[in-house]
Amino acid sequence: MAWEIGDGFDFYGSGGNTLGGSCWVTPFTWGITGASRFAVGQAAQLNAAGTMTSVPFSSNDATVYVNFAHQANNWWNTGDSNVYFGFTLYDTTNAQVGVYWRGNASIVITNGPSNGAVLATAPGPFFNANAQWHHYQIRIVISNTVGRVEIRQDGHTSDDYDSGPSLNTRNGSTNAYCNKIIINEPNNTSIIDDFYLFNDQGAQPNTWQGDVRAVQLMPNSDSSVTWTRSTGVTNAACVDEPTENSDVDYVSTLTINNVDQYGTTSLATTPNAIIGIVTKAMVRMDDVGPHSIRTRLTSNAITSDSATLSLSSTYQWLWTNYMTDPSGAVAWTTARVNAATIGPFCVS
Repeated sequence: MAWEIGDGFDFYGSGGNTLGGSCWVTPFTWGITGASRFAVGQAAQLNAAGTMTSVPFSSNDATVYVNFAHQANNWWNTGDSNVYFGFTLYDTTNAQVGVYWRGNASIVITNGPSNGAVLATAPGPFFNANAQWHHYQIRIVISNTVGRVEIRQDGHTSDDYDSGPSLNTRNGSTNAYCNKIIINEPNNTSIIDDFYLFNDQGAQPNTWQGDVRAVQLMPNSDSSVTWTRSTGVTNAACVDEPTENSDVDYVSTLTINNVDQYGTTSLATTPNAIIGIVTKAMVRMDDVGPHSIRTRLTSNAITSDSATLSLSSTYQWLWTNYMTDPSGAVAWTTARVNAATIGPFCVS
């Protein structure tokens, strides 16, 4: 396992993270459409004392890469040593190591909490203008003797800061691993986008990835359909919203093994590399059930189904990470991504 959690923050409706199945378990506020770093889609906005707590990772990780874009708002030039934004890694319950941005453009590594003891300081500067986006890659090794924090900004191919293997990054914990992250904003306001976290095991991503962007590719055509649309002339048009819209329009079925497949919009540009793709659906049942569902991705005539999700009467997110192309288990290409089809599969 390499990929642990990630979120481009684009698909959620207004009002914050309130839907089951998200990789976050605490509510937070969404930036308005256009607030993302490329003025497309959404970003997550944290206000003073706001937090974002992740679901537990799928494994206990001794080394993780934390990656995201960040915009400081109204505190970039305060010149003080107060911490305004950052995150802490946990071994479920114990705060182990924190990485926090100060008003004087430095970053401090703490023994866990935002107000904890400072283990080391990365002098920076790590930002130089208000409301300016920067991208960060942060490699963290959890250890009580050779813990390490390395920071790269804006896609740099060498470290902007390296603490060296000398920190106690597990704090009071007896576990040389982390399995949860909490992002918080102790003071003022920050916006984050394109968040993803992975370890150094297995297939890519497992090392420095550079500046990575999450892009939405929305259904725009019916490839093959058996589900019933609530309105309109195509099934794809009922599931093509940039952000979820609950029961405004949808597709539905009660027939086991019914599958819809939709073509999607194409990538606007050819990226240098494709780290992976994620299928994402928001689903619920409207009777007493029980019912369950999967999503299906088809690439080059090879199908791959998600894990089965048991439905409830309230909406849940169902997503699956595809780090390689199911056809050949090789790296994704732009042509294969553009040609892939996706859709829901009724299990029961």
